[in-house]
Amino acid sequence: MKSSLLKLVIDRNYPVVTHGKGIYLYDSEGRQYIDGSSGAMTANIGHGVGEIGDVMKQQSDTIAFTFRHQFTTEPAERLAAKIAGLAPGI
Repeated sequence: MKSSLLKLVIDRNYPVVTHGKGIYLYDSEGRQYIDGSSGAMTANIGHGVGEIGDVMKQQSDTIAFTFRHQFTTEPAERLAAKIAGLAPGI
């Protein structure tokens, strides 16, 4: 497939992912991949987790994204406090 996306290797044909479920991605040819490339901040809980999708929908109805250098949000502050509370000495 001809692509206009800027990719690491311009002339390489990359698999076209159609969906994900749990730790797996599936391409348009039906192949299954363990998703080791989505990163800790984007898909560390897996794909297709209904409860997470429900909460994401609820949050995106209010605000989808703010850049942390200019703004904050209550959900971001609650999450940061919860994570910081797990660290010793804080």
